[in-house]
Amino acid sequence: DACTTFAVKEATNTADYVLEARRAFTLLGLPTIRATVSTRGRGGQIAARLWDVNGRRQTLVTRGNYRLTDNQRGRIVFQLHGNGYRFAKGHLVRLELLGRDAPYYRPSSTSFSARISRLRIELPTRERPSKKTGILRPTLGR
Repeated sequence: DACTTFAVKEATNTADYVLEARRAFTLLGLPTIRATVSTRGRGGQIAARLWDVNGRRQTLVTRGNYRLTDNQRGRIVFQLHGNGYRFAKGHLVRLELLGRDAPYYRPSSTSFSARISRLRIELPTRERPSKKTGILRPTLGR
């Protein structure tokens, strides 16, 4: 079931970014992530999951993956899979960044570490953008 909900859970070695939907909106397209990374090691990746959080339950909206080059530093840009999804007013939009998302994506074969900064996510919407758009802020970043 594409709309199955799960209990909200904090995974280890993740960074979470949360934004409250001040009004209902429809995600329509491919979310884009822009960030600065500083990595150490070979064969790393950044797995991203976008969730709709309602209380203690969350629904997976979309996900994506970015394969890092060895010891990569600098700006990165990647997109999550496209989707059409309605976020209700008051729900939380949660972006979870992880070092692996197995079995959906093949995990890295080696150890690596990654630091993320200056993260920005663009959510294409059906509605006209507001001048007071929220910016995702880190809440549980590790």
